[in-house]
Amino acid sequence: MHRALNHESNLKRTEEIFCAAMEKNQVQERQALLDQECGTDHELRSAVEQMLAAQSEVEKTFEETRKALLSPEELARTLVSDLEVRAVFGCGLDPEEKVGIRIGRYKLVQVIGKGGWGVVYLAEQEEPVRRQVALKVIRFGMDIEGVIARFESERQALAMMEHPNIARVLDAGATELGRPYFVMELVRGARITDYCDENRLNLSERLHLFLQVCHAIQHAHQKGIIHRDIKPSNILITSHDDQASPKVIDFGIAKSMEEPLTDRPLQTIVSHIIGTPAYMSPEQAESGGLDVDTRSDIYSLGTLLCELLTSETPFTGKELVEAGPSEMRRKLREIDPSLPSAKLASMPDERASAVTRSRSTTADDLKDALRDDLDWIVMKALEKDRNRRYQTPRDLALDIQRHLDHEEVQARPPSRAYRLQKLVRRNKSVFIAGMLICLTLAAGFGVSAWMYLREKEARREAEQLQVTESRLRRQAEIREKITRATVLLSHDDMAAADDLVSDIPENLCPAYMEAVRVFRTVADWDVENERWPEAARRALMVVRLDRVDASDQGGGISCDYMIASTTLLQIGDVEAYRKLCREGQQRFATTTSSVAAEQILKVCLLLPATTETLHALKPIATTAAASLPEPYPSNPTTVDAWRLTSLALYEYRLGNWEKTERATRSAVTNTDCPPRTALADLILAMCLHHQDRNHEAITARDDAKRLIEARFEHPLAATAMDTWFSWIMDRLLLQEASALLSEKSVIPD
Repeated sequence: MHRALNHESNLKRTEEIFCAAMEKNQVQERQALLDQECGTDHELRSAVEQMLAAQSEVEKTFEETRKALLSPEELARTLVSDLEVRAVFGCGLDPEEKVGIRIGRYKLVQVIGKGGWGVVYLAEQEEPVRRQVALKVIRFGMDIEGVIARFESERQALAMMEHPNIARVLDAGATELGRPYFVMELVRGARITDYCDENRLNLSERLHLFLQVCHAIQHAHQKGIIHRDIKPSNILITSHDDQASPKVIDFGIAKSMEEPLTDRPLQTIVSHIIGTPAYMSPEQAESGGLDVDTRSDIYSLGTLLCELLTSETPFTGKELVEAGPSEMRRKLREIDPSLPSAKLASMPDERASAVTRSRSTTADDLKDALRDDLDWIVMKALEKDRNRRYQTPRDLALDIQRHLDHEEVQARPPSRAYRLQKLVRRNKSVFIAGMLICLTLAAGFGVSAWMYLREKEARREAEQLQVTESRLRRQAEIREKITRATVLLSHDDMAAADDLVSDIPENLCPAYMEAVRVFRTVADWDVENERWPEAARRALMVVRLDRVDASDQGGGISCDYMIASTTLLQIGDVEAYRKLCREGQQRFATTTSSVAAEQILKVCLLLPATTETLHALKPIATTAAASLPEPYPSNPTTVDAWRLTSLALYEYRLGNWEKTERATRSAVTNTDCPPRTALADLILAMCLHHQDRNHEAITARDDAKRLIEARFEHPLAATAMDTWFSWIMDRLLLQEASALLSEKSVIPD
């Protein structure tokens, strides 16, 4: 039984190595893979080589048989196809994109990099804008399922991120032969280590560059992306206005922490090592890096930091590769690296002189600068146990910033002597004065009390920082939801968009136009489906998000108040309606827009109003009336007819029956808008009732009732949605008019 299990295990291992070797096109690459995977196991290597030889013979036999069986017509088509490939690519049968050809709207200028499965070109975009870009395309022969999956994974990872220190994706597509490509921002710059050495940056300048790298990786982690290959060649330094700025590139082996980045199966063979040995964490080296999380990038950042400080990594790539896979994993798992200061001290004098010269300092000063803080920071990032590392790039960046600000870092237990040392460096003059006082008075109570208060304030600031960070993180999540909802709305998936924004809190949602558009659209959809409570919540959110000038010359914001007020009254929430009216009165008290004034006037008078409310509305009514050519025009325009209706409602609430009747009769001479005609008739009916002209009042009320009942025989979506709230207003006033004419009470104020 045991022998059978061993045989099955060996067979599975042989198949894994065979599959991996088949992905290599070059003989040298296959040999290197066999050296790495088989080691001294000659029996295993012999079995794999036999399988490769057999596969080669099968392919050769199949090809010869296929050509022998081709008809003359099929053979001719094959030759024509071969000639077409030659014509497209200019040489032989190697369809690798050549410099000078076009892919889409991009002209290839030169090759600027080649990877395992992709080629990066410098390309020129000619429209809609002229600029140089970097175009990455899968290499010919590598367009197999697994490689395409990794390529699409990199493209999706970059597309998800928007950070000044991460190269942006600008476009994507496929070549004429179907090989995918994507276009990135062109990053012209040197590797971060080369840039620092060539410009002889001191430690402080290097640390400030490294802080920007940490912020970029933190952004990637917040988007759910683990880079897994952080190293100097993937961090290029560019200059803008004489300011150095790092750019993180190459997310080719990035991993998503949540949803897959592509629908294609993306497999990792267990025995394969993914990443660069000198920069990979112990868990990434184990089991093909299947069990990694964001803390693996922390280890790589620690390795990069060590190299920026000392020009050497904790373990060199050469010694790890020469040791073989098993020994490499053991070293990364078990052997602790040297402290950066100890590594510098052990260098030969010539090497140490070169290192210190490139940092614009001396060997002794550099050793002193590395001791304590920077040693502890690097070693905490390089912890074997990932639970003991920094948990986020932000935590690592904060500790480096504390070091730069001469504050105590979190990478080591803060002893009293250490705290005192930091205190002296931050506040030398205060400390000297305090020490003189302490020596004079022979009392140390003051220093202790001051330190306690300082610590308390630091804790308070840290807590406040955490609260602010939590709020910003939540707002970023909300912005992402709004963006996803916008995409859903563009595909007419209203229900999904409505559900996505249902739990967004009012006090955290940022005020910007994309959010306003989303909530307006889902509010209309909720009305169409008679989901009135949901429509009211969405409409109120729109009002809260409108943060522009209260003058509202176009009437968009005041229209949002009409939508919110009608939905609140539709669900019977009179208290919320009253509160909304008070906010509208204050917000539009000084408006100069007659459109906004007319709409807010109508909103605030849908229910009987108090004397105080009517007095507060007087300036708004004056603004609405000011644009009329005359008080009661005989042939009003559509806009003037709406304005007359709102002013008639205002005069009715004041008890001015004559002005009310004249305004409504003037408004109804323009009948091009049924909801406005019905509203004017209802106001006229109530006005006539108060003048004891009940027969005329009933006639006017019945005219309006017929229009309203005819409209509500069909769903609100049956006509243009931009007037549904006007019909809701009509129905509310119809209830008031009917109650008045039958001498019933209406909703109390």
